[in-house]
Parts: sequence; C-alpha cells; structure tokens
Amino acid sequence: MDTCSRCLDVVIYCSCERTDPDWSSSPDLMENPTFWIYRGDAEVEWDRDGRALFGDAELIAEIRSKLSGELDVVLIPGFSLLMVERDPYAVHLVAKSIKGCTFSKSAPKWGKFSKPGRIY
Repeated sequence: MDTCSRCLDVVIYCSCERTDPDWSSSPDLMENPTFWIYRGDAEVEWDRDGRALFGDAELIAEIRSKLSGELDVVLIPGFSLLMVERDPYAVHLVAKSIKGCTFSKSAPKWGKFSKPGRIY
C-alpha cells in the first residue's frame, strides 16, 4: 500500500488528509467518523483519531480475533480491505458477523461501494 510522504503512514489511514488544507481531498476514502459497537451492556468505540478500538475488553478481543491482518476481497469483483483494526470498514465488517452487535449511526456506510443490480 502507498505511504504518505509526510507522516509515512499508509495513505488511507494518515490524518494529513483532514488536517492539512493544502492536501488534496478525497473524503469518501479518507474521512471515517468515530463510531460505536454495542452488544448487550458492552460498548466499544472505534476512534477516528487513534484508529483503534476502546471500551469493553471482551468485545474488543472478539473483534480483534476476527481481523486477519491480510488484504481480503470482501465484495466481488475486487473490493478488498486490509483486515486490521485501523480500518473502520474492516472492524465494522467483522463486528457485523458477531451475534448481537449493533452500531451507532456513524458506523461505516457500504452503499458507496455497492451498485444496484450487481451481485457481490
């Protein structure tokens, strides 16, 4: 994956996009708000600035156990995600597979990546 020339983080994870007005803007790919994952009384926050999970240790451990660290194709044809905690879509995808998880309204929206009439 490409790295940012300023902070050397992977481009889709660096904060230069939001913090430097001279940087070109691609908000669809770069701007992911903080969101929350709920299961019963357990609450986990995926924090936009830290790009990490905070909250209930048991639920975090379960989410992390499902993140492979690999680049996986999640929508065919060819939409891939790096299955790491820093990627909000990867976290959202694996948390959806955990029974009983619900999400805040700020959770990632998949509509921009899927097209009507296509089979994924």
